[in-house]
Amino acid sequence: MSDSRLGKRYAEALYRAAVDKNNVDAVMEAMSALKASFDRSPEIIRFWYGPRAPVHEKQKVIEEALKNAPDTVRNLLAFLLEKQRQDLLFDIITALAQIHDQAQGIVRATLVTAISLQENEVKPFEQILSKQVGGKILLNCTVDKELIGGFRLRFGDRIIDASVVRSIEALRQQACS
Repeated sequence: MSDSRLGKRYAEALYRAAVDKNNVDAVMEAMSALKASFDRSPEIIRFWYGPRAPVHEKQKVIEEALKNAPDTVRNLLAFLLEKQRQDLLFDIITALAQIHDQAQGIVRATLVTAISLQENEVKPFEQILSKQVGGKILLNCTVDKELIGGFRLRFGDRIIDASVVRSIEALRQQACS
């Protein structure tokens, strides 16, 4: 069972080690490549989580597959296998990306609209969000055909819901009180 708090602690330790060894970019690249490998191959997922291969065999495969990755990454993976905590890997990868973004002053956000927006229509959202939270904004725009109008903006653990449905709901609640 995964545990995002524990995964975050491991990610923080990995990031601190990467900063200390001055190889943050290499660690981030290795972890990103590892995630991409898992995303592409169900066989790798079965191998990582499966009980068939003994831990020492998995560690050998990891050592060989990641021989060019920083020691800290290989050591973390070996530790996870040894302590039977392989289920934390994706929590660690997610938390590590968030830690890195924060260290770089990057804020990732998702803007959901009813129709596709042009770049000049997206810029005001980026500017307002940048003023509100600071940092560089990386805005992912998506379309939700079920959204009648307005938008939903998600960043961090916050959501700004300015959709028509939400506005009608607010008016209904105001009228009933």
